[in-house]
This record gives sequence, C-alpha cells and structure tokens, in this order.
Amino acid sequence: MGLHDPQPWTPRRSVALFVASTWIGSVALAWALFHVVVYGASAQLERAGAIQRADRAASLVELRLAAFERQADRLASHGIVQSFVTPDGVDLLVIVDGNGLVRHREQPPGYDGAAERALAVPSEVDGTIDLQGPDPVYLTTRPLRAHDDGASGSLVAGQIISAARLEEWGQPLGLSLRLLTGAASDPSGSQVSLGDDGNLQTTRTILSRGGQPMMLEARAPRTMNAAATQLFHMLIVGYAVVSAALGLLALRLVPVMVDRESDRLYSEFVENSGEGLLLVELDTLKVRQANAAVLRLLARSGTELRSLTLPEVLPLSPAATIALRGLLGRDRTQIGELPYRPGGEGRVVYLDVLASRMTWRDDDVLCVFVRDVSARHAEEARTRHLAWHDGLTGLPNRALFQDRLREALQTADGRGDVLGVAFVDIDQFKEINDTFGHDLADRLLVDVALRLREGLRGGDVVARQGGDEFLVLMPSLGERPEAGALAERLLALMRRPFNLDGRELHLTASVGVAVYPDDGHDAGELVKRADMAMYQAKEAGRDGYQLYNAQIAANTARLVDTRARLAHALDRNEFLLHYQPQVDLASGRIVGVEALIRWQRDGVMVPPMEFIPVAEQTGLIAPIGAWVLREACRQGKAWQQEGLPPLRMAVNLSARQFLNGGVQQAVDLALAQSGLEPRLLEVEITESLAMKNPDVARTVLADLRTRGVTVALDDFGTGYSSLAYLRQFPIDRLKIDRAFLADATRDGEQRALVSAIIQLAHAIRLEVVAEGVENGEQLAMLAHEGCDIGQGFGLCKPVTAEQVATLARSGIDLSTSLRPRSVA
Repeated sequence: MGLHDPQPWTPRRSVALFVASTWIGSVALAWALFHVVVYGASAQLERAGAIQRADRAASLVELRLAAFERQADRLASHGIVQSFVTPDGVDLLVIVDGNGLVRHREQPPGYDGAAERALAVPSEVDGTIDLQGPDPVYLTTRPLRAHDDGASGSLVAGQIISAARLEEWGQPLGLSLRLLTGAASDPSGSQVSLGDDGNLQTTRTILSRGGQPMMLEARAPRTMNAAATQLFHMLIVGYAVVSAALGLLALRLVPVMVDRESDRLYSEFVENSGEGLLLVELDTLKVRQANAAVLRLLARSGTELRSLTLPEVLPLSPAATIALRGLLGRDRTQIGELPYRPGGEGRVVYLDVLASRMTWRDDDVLCVFVRDVSARHAEEARTRHLAWHDGLTGLPNRALFQDRLREALQTADGRGDVLGVAFVDIDQFKEINDTFGHDLADRLLVDVALRLREGLRGGDVVARQGGDEFLVLMPSLGERPEAGALAERLLALMRRPFNLDGRELHLTASVGVAVYPDDGHDAGELVKRADMAMYQAKEAGRDGYQLYNAQIAANTARLVDTRARLAHALDRNEFLLHYQPQVDLASGRIVGVEALIRWQRDGVMVPPMEFIPVAEQTGLIAPIGAWVLREACRQGKAWQQEGLPPLRMAVNLSARQFLNGGVQQAVDLALAQSGLEPRLLEVEITESLAMKNPDVARTVLADLRTRGVTVALDDFGTGYSSLAYLRQFPIDRLKIDRAFLADATRDGEQRALVSAIIQLAHAIRLEVVAEGVENGEQLAMLAHEGCDIGQGFGLCKPVTAEQVATLARSGIDLSTSLRPRSVA
C-alpha cells in the first residue's frame, strides 16, 4: 500500500500480503531444500554406482588375467613342438630348455628381453607386468611338464594389456580403464573423486601376487545430473503450484474467519467494557447497539435505546448534534460533559461524551463513548469551592471577599450607596491557642464564624482573612454612623460566651471599619484602611471599634516608617541607654540603676512606648535586648573602673526574648565581654510574663540564679497578684507597680494593700522596690511601711551614664528633694 493509497488497510489486504510473502518465502526455502536433497542424493548414487562398477571392472580384469594364466597352464602341459602355434590371447611365448636354451620364441617387436626378465621372477605362481614395451604386458612363467626329449624347461607367456584391450574390457561397464603403477591410497577403493575431465574416477589395486603392484583406474562419466535437474524442476514446480493453491484458499477463507473472530471479540469487548459504548448510524443518529455499561449509566433497556436517536437519549445541544452529523469528514469530536438524570430521577450525574467514526460490519457508524465523571465533577466543584472558601470555617476566603467587594462597589457607585468594610480581630487569641491547644482553638474559630454569619444582616458578607482575623462586608449603609452601630453589633456577638466541651470561654474583639466613599474607592484600599483602624482599636485597649480617620492614617504611616527605620537602627548606632537610679529609702543613696533604652532618630528621642511594641511585633526585640544587656554590663564595669561604689544594674527582659530561649547565652556573653560580676546584674521580668509559662520561667530564672545573677519580678500586682506564686519562682526582689502608689496616700484600702505586699514579701525574704515614687507623701508612706528601695521621677528621672557617676560620687541623699507630708 503506497503512502497516498486512499484505500483503508483492511484485514483482507493484510491477509493477502501475509499469504504472498509467506508463499515467496516458502518457495525459496523449498528451492534450497530440494536443491540440496536432490543433487546430494544424485551425487551419492553416482558415487556408489562408480564404486560398484570399478569393483566389477577390477574383478573382470582379474578374471581375464586368471583365464590367461589357465591358458598358460594348458600350454605348459602339452609340451613343446616345433610346429607350436601361439593361441589367441597369448601375445608373447618363449620356451627354454633345462639348459637355458631358447627352444621357441614368439614376441611382438619392442618387447625384447621381456621373457628373460620374467624368468628372473622367483615365484612360479605370481605374474608380473613388464612396462618396458610400448604397452604393459602381463607375463607368467610355467614349468614344462613334458618335453620331446624328456628334458625339463620353462614356458613364459605374456598378454599385452593395451588401451584398446582395456577399453574393450570396460565398455560393457561404461568405464574407461587404464593401468597405473603403485598401490591405491585407499586399499578398500571406496574413494571417488572428480577428474579433470569432469568424470568420476576411482582406483583398485590389482596384480599384487608378485612383482610391482599395479592399480586399475576406472573413470565413469556423470550421467545423473540431467535426471537430478529434471527431478528438481518437477519438485519445485509442484511445490509452488500446491502452495499457491493453498495460499489462494487461505486468502479466501482467512479473512472470513478473521472477520467472524473480530466481530466476536469486538462484541465481547464492547459488552464487557467498563466504558459505556453506543453504535449510532451516521445519517439518522439512530442507536444500533448499546453495551451493558451504557445501559447501567443511562438506566434504560437495550430495546428502548434501539428505538431512539442519540439526541433523544442524551441532552445534546443543537451545536453538538450538528457536529455529530458533520463528523463524516473528521475522525472524532468531543461533546463534553452533559448533566443527565438516570430514569428521570432527581439525582443528576455528569456524563463525558466522545464520538468517533469507525467501520463496523462494513458500515460507517459513530462510536459514542459515554463515561460517568460525576466523581471528578464533584471533586472539581470541591476544588473550586476550596479555591474561594476557607477550608476550616467554610466562609469565603480573602480572594472571594475581594471579588464580592468589587461587585458591591460597582453597585454602590451606580446607586450612590454607602458601603462599609469591617476588619475583626479576636483579642489575645494566641493565649487560647497556647493554653488549650490548636484543636480547641480551631473549633472556636468555627463557632466564631458561625456566630458572625448568623448574627449579621442578610446581605452582609463574612469572610475569613486568615488566622483569627475576619472581614465583614456591610453593603447598603444608610449613612456613616450606621457603620459604628454594626461594629457594636459585632462586638456584642463576640462578648457572648462560647461553650466548648463544657468549658465556657469569653472572647473580645477589636474592630476597624472603613466606609466607602469617604475612606477609599477600591477594594484593596478599603480593606487596608479597615485593618489600620483595627490596630488603632487594639492600641486603645481592645474590645472596641474604631472608624478610620485621618489621624489613624498618620499613625499608621508613622508606624510603617518606624518599622522600616527600626530595622537599621542597631547598624547605625542610634540606640543609647539612660539609667534611672534606685534609691535606698533608709539612706537616700543610690544602690542601683535600671537601664532604659532610648532611640535617637534624626536627633530626636523616640519614646520607648512608640518603638518597643513595634520591635516586639517585628522580632527585632531579641537583637535589641541582647545589645541592651551587653551595653548595660559594659557600663556597670566602666563605673567600677572609675572607682564608683558597686551599683546593681537592672535590665528588663522582653516576653519574646524570655520565652523564645537564648536568655542564658545572652547573659553569659554580656558578662564575659564586660567582665562585670554576676551579682551586680539584675534581670527583671514582669509578673504576667512569668505566669504565661511558669515551667519555662522557673527553669530560666533558676539557671540565672546559679550564675549569681539577681532576679526581680517587675510590675507586681498587675497580673495574677498572688503571693502564693512567688514561692514557686527563684526571685530575689519584688517591684510594686506604680499603679498601686498613685492612690495609696488617699485610699486606705490601696495603702493597706501596699502594706500587705511589703510585709508578705519580707516574710518570704524578698526585697521590695516601689516604682513610680513621685512625691513626698508616697515616699513617707513607703518608708513607714518598711519598703526597701524606691524608684521614680520624684527621686530622680532617668539620666545619662555621666550623670549617674556624678550622683554616685557625691553621695547625695536623693530623698531630700521631696517634701514629705503628714500621712495619718
């Protein structure tokens, strides 16, 4: 079949090509086989015949020579007479008497001396060949048995073995004979060779009774080549004819058998296939065949289907039907996924339909493949849902919220509506995660999502931004103040207790709200400004809401700038330390200082409350805290080298610095680099920090105390306020928070509480430091209650290292600057 042959490659053509190639190959094989067998057999027969005829020729020659010898015997027995006539067959005859005298001689010319040479042969029986004449002559000697004169003598008879005589002897056998001297190489005479003249030749040893042995060479013409060729031609022609006839018969029968087997296999394959298959007529689209799989898919019987057309079976669109009818000039077409209700039920399955043209039973039909892809369709729908929804809560995710927000903005823009976006963040949710575990926290988020979705207006959209943050789209607000009312509603929803596993949990949230068109005109801008307002609500104390305004924008811009510049502040050496003296209330002298960090940015001091929370959020607090430790220890050692009395250096540890590990290594490094004695370093942690993870706190504080470092508990009374916890922690000093002193001089209960703290701390051998000493009344009250150390602006504000050195050298009583009042 050529490259551009328009005919399809059918089974019949395949069988024809196979039969033709097989016939050619078999005839070639038969030719080679017959050639080897026929000519080999003929050669063997010719060789065997040549050997047999050579043996017969040798026997014949032996018989002729034996007959000649018998004739010589008869001559010797008759005696010798003068008139003796040589008989036929005797070519040479010489008779000598007992005295050696020749009595009779008859010999052809050229054979002189032959008799005398024969008489020299010692044997009387064996003959000899004389080769000195023109032709070999066979000589035999006999003693005379009777003589005329009664004397003894000998008879020599000879027979010439000429070429003519050998031809005469070999002619009956079809051989050409000649005599050779010497013995045959193979005594058995079984070797046959091809002579130079193309005839077969073999040799036999004869005349070996005496004298020189002779060989008889027999040559036989090759007579069987023609017969073998004729037989070979007959065989090969016969085989070719018979095999061709069988091939033609196979060419007729095999395609029929192949078609029948193909139909059987095809029908069996189609019927047992897991794919649904329909055979449809091209012109009418009528169903001709349907396998079991498609009957199960469509929930119909075969009889019912064969009475319908394909558009009546499947919900094909007009375009799909046209495509199927136009499939005559194409190979296949993808119909696509079609929804189908089996048996008219409410359940919908999705069928993937592919049609392909094929030849079946010599007719062009459509083979329609039908496959149930409902599972894949459901998985794709699930994937699409996950792409647009949060996997935990099922709420719309950030991407879908942005899409819904853009649609709502288009609608609001066309109608002139007011639209609000709320950013909701659950307060202190990380503590719930840390305390109760991620599983319960995730379930709590699901309940929060459900409450938000069910508690808001019907048109509002709730989405999960990520983590514990949610977004709320509030379309169709009447006016801007209504956004505040909806924010209050969100806060009220969060304040209602949540119940999980019998445990009642109380949550609060911080809400930021941005309003279109006042606060932004696109989705990204509104979400960003609602986020900024939410952070402002958190900074205001949490559990509240904040509407976006220009001040928030300014604060946010400042916060962003602070974050960017804080990242390079250490490299630029922009940090410095101030030191607030801690005063012994009994003597008024400085006994220690608290190191307080300052940031000098562009020549302006940035308040710690502005950049410390940013450092905590960005993770920069760890390297900054390590720097504070090193610088404070260095300065403490420098004061000692200047000859100042030992001053205890107090350094605050941040929550991230303390809980994330590495505090011990940072302290060791600072002490090693500075050479400061460990007893002169005091680390301070807040009460709330210690109670956030008591096990970690106890371990770290114990390690520090074993190094000789002093430990102080800062801001006592603002957290758990339980002295029972104090005995669990390895601390040396307790610092009363400034909030307790603010009203202690005017509020009796507050003063009693301060007094109780001091007395109980002393009971467990802890020194007490009071923070926030601002006036003489507070100083007098603390002295009266037995407080050990005071610290505050009333005694001394934070000062530079040089100022601390001046105050320490002077030995001044810092408490004299306060004017004490009566504190009855």
